[in-house]
Amino acid sequence: MKTPRVSIIMPAYNTAPFIRAAIDSVLRQTYQDFELVVVDDCSPDDCSAICRSYSDSRVRLVSLPKNSGLAEARNAGIAVARGQFIGFLDSDDVAVPERIALQILYFDSHPDCILLGGGYRRMHADGELLPGQSLFPLPVRAIRPLLLLRNNFNASTVMLRRSALPTGGFRTMFAEDYDFITRIAANSTGEFANLQKVLAYYRINPGSLSNTTRRVAVRDALWAIQQPMLGRLGLRASKEEREAHQIISFAAYDGIDFGMLQRVNDWLKRLIEANTRTKVYDDHAFRVALGDAWFRLCYASSGAGSRVIRSYLAGCVHGVRKDTRLEHLRFFVKALLGRAHASQGKMKLGVK
Repeated sequence: MKTPRVSIIMPAYNTAPFIRAAIDSVLRQTYQDFELVVVDDCSPDDCSAICRSYSDSRVRLVSLPKNSGLAEARNAGIAVARGQFIGFLDSDDVAVPERIALQILYFDSHPDCILLGGGYRRMHADGELLPGQSLFPLPVRAIRPLLLLRNNFNASTVMLRRSALPTGGFRTMFAEDYDFITRIAANSTGEFANLQKVLAYYRINPGSLSNTTRRVAVRDALWAIQQPMLGRLGLRASKEEREAHQIISFAAYDGIDFGMLQRVNDWLKRLIEANTRTKVYDDHAFRVALGDAWFRLCYASSGAGSRVIRSYLAGCVHGVRKDTRLEHLRFFVKALLGRAHASQGKMKLGVK
């Protein structure tokens, strides 16, 4: 059998109502040199039977003897994957037909790129697409430093070169995809990028972050991931500084109190000082990443009125993003009108 250039890993557990649409979306790709590795994580439903109903030899089924969780299911898929490039798609999501073709085209024209994601659209459980799209319009050079603050990749759009796989693969924890990506960043110098195109439709899981217990667990998991990155900057955050740091990740879910902006700005100043001292990140790229986060936090606070404009302009990294002029205009108008920012989709975590 010819070795495929691309392997798509699809872990499956209790997604029988959706997995056929996910598999079909891969088989309908305009780029055809791939294999699809479906990992049945000992699912009690019909996931395995649905997978076996396909006669296409590119569909490979791996059945785990016991339920091991998302991280181990992905690792099991990676273990048997044969492709030069490894991509991921959750079994309740759908890839757009050009997803693989667009990513391979980018990899071939950017040999320094080792990990590539893209935009997505949300959809209801019945497959109805929600309006709007979520992109990650950050300059390539600023993607790595932004990982210090939040995950800016959607798991069902990620593809990477096999050579970039981190030792141990995915680890069992909340936000395992964020952990996976930050470990790649910590142990390589290759380029990270996000295509400014929708590559997948992300099926909404009601209550995914609404459960208080899970919310706390996700916060703790993110902090465990971010602490080593802060450590490389020589920082050990206090309880108050941790709170300021995590506001950036969770403002889209929890909102943001206008009064917290000053504390966040003080923390951003400390991050800049630490990076100036340690030189972990390119200084301009680091400021661009922080400037993007600062702008979006202030945008989310536009309901506070004109005073948020004053806070934004007084921020240590305001205006660094020169390519957000139209968004700046919208922000100023919303703030002057005292209208809350209704849609915060661009601040969503890339954690499913």
